[in-house]
Amino acid sequence: MSAAFTVPVERGVAATVFMLWWMAAMLRDFRRALRDPRLAADGRFVLHGAIAVILAILAEGLLEHNLGDSEVLTLFLSVVASGYVAVDEVRNLRETDCCITEAAAR
Repeated sequence: MSAAFTVPVERGVAATVFMLWWMAAMLRDFRRALRDPRLAADGRFVLHGAIAVILAILAEGLLEHNLGDSEVLTLFLSVVASGYVAVDEVRNLRETDCCITEAAAR
């Protein structure tokens, strides 16, 4: 049975809405980080991979309840965490630029 049917039946509609919001928020965060031209190539690689994994999980979830398997869930959470490490790198670049700009203004 697919995740589209399993999640609402087992956990409720609110859990389904939250899961879809969570996936959309991750895609948005990763896409925003990719827009920063200062991000290194390895960071871009990780973000592109994380986006690909999220889309693959969503696509495969139409046919099978894949996040119910611990192996798939562990892989998914590891890749998403790696993506957020790259997002944090972009945030650190922005904070560094703000500190440099403020110091130059003094």
